[in-house]
This record gives sequence, structure tokens and C-alpha cells, in this order.
Amino acid sequence: MQHKEETLNRVTLRTSIARKGATLAGQLFPGARFTMPPDDGAVYLTFDDGPHPESTPRLLELLAKHEAKATFFCLGQNVEKYPGLYEQIIAAGHSTGNHSWSHPNGWRTTTRNYLADVDRAAGVIDTNLFRPPYGRLTPGQYQKLKKRYNIIMWTRLFPDYHPGFNPATTNHAGIRPGDILVMHDTPGTVDKAHMLTEKIQNTTRQQYVFSEIPSFQMLQ
Repeated sequence: MQHKEETLNRVTLRTSIARKGATLAGQLFPGARFTMPPDDGAVYLTFDDGPHPESTPRLLELLAKHEAKATFFCLGQNVEKYPGLYEQIIAAGHSTGNHSWSHPNGWRTTTRNYLADVDRAAGVIDTNLFRPPYGRLTPGQYQKLKKRYNIIMWTRLFPDYHPGFNPATTNHAGIRPGDILVMHDTPGTVDKAHMLTEKIQNTTRQQYVFSEIPSFQMLQ
């Protein structure tokens, strides 16, 4: 019992630290969204880096099973390769976001080149939602992009890309309405993302609605 309490305390502490980090980042990037309004009781599942034929269909099937909606932050280069998958995401009632063309690190990319990469992705991703790869933007990049996009960050990122991440033992305590959760839509992460999404759905669907972040609407 003591071990379980200690584990829960560590999870609660990590969640609290993440929320404080989001608050600080929100001060640096006013207007970026780290949470959504909690009024409708919704939690927002998001999947980055797709689409891909080895992962996207599995995620779509799982979301349909639970009658849940999500937001897919897509890479332009993948949408160009797999346009049919992109259309399937939209046809299933999910929203999509621009996650750049080639996943550049904003801290290591000039503003001119970064914006060009995002603009290239905009040619194949029809949305006004944008999530910066790695969550990294310079103030100059942010000032330019916020004029055209709702900048969507996250409340909690699950490191499904990390070899040591185990969804079976991951405690997702602390999820609450308005939270934006991040997982990944890639062949290397889909098993973990699928398992974690199933786990979250099964344990919280009586409490929350799983909704997509609305596109083509400037968020206040």
C-alpha cells in the first residue's frame, strides 16, 4: 500500500510540475493553447507526426471503437506520401493540424526557413491549427505564426517514443477536463500509443468526452 501511495504521489508531482511548466511557457507565448476550456468536460487526444499506413489506420479504428474524436498534427511530407490516409482522418470526423513539412527544430532554424517549411506543409494540410515540432519556437517565429494559426501545445506529453516507456505501468492520474494529451502516429510508437489510448479510454470514458480541437475557428 505504501509503495502504491508513493507512486501516486510521484505521478501527481510530475503532473503538477508539467502544469507549472505550461503556465511559464504560456507567459512566454501568450495566446498559445496548453489547455482547452474545461466547460464541456472534454479531454483532447492528439497524435503527432503522421499519417503513416502502419499506424494511422490502427488509431482510427481504436477511436471509432470508443466513439472518440482526436486531432492529428500531420507532417506535410507524410500527407504528400499518403493523401488517402489524410482524407480518412478527416472523413472520420477528426481535426488535423499543421506540424510542419519536415519536423524542424525551431531553436536551430532561421525564422525565414522555419516559416517556409510551415508554408510548404500548408499546401497539403488545410487547417489553422499548428503545433511546433518538439514544442520549440523562437519569439520571432511565434509572433509570425500566431497571426495565422492557433498555436496548440499540450498539457501532458506521453513519451511513447522512448524505449523505456511502458503504457501498462504508466499512471495517467491527474487528467482533467480541458487537458491536451500528446502521443504519436508513427510505426515505432503506435503499439504504445494504441495501448495507452485504450487504457485512458477504458478508465475515464465515464467521466470525460474525447473531442477534437476545432479547426477554422480562432480560439480565445
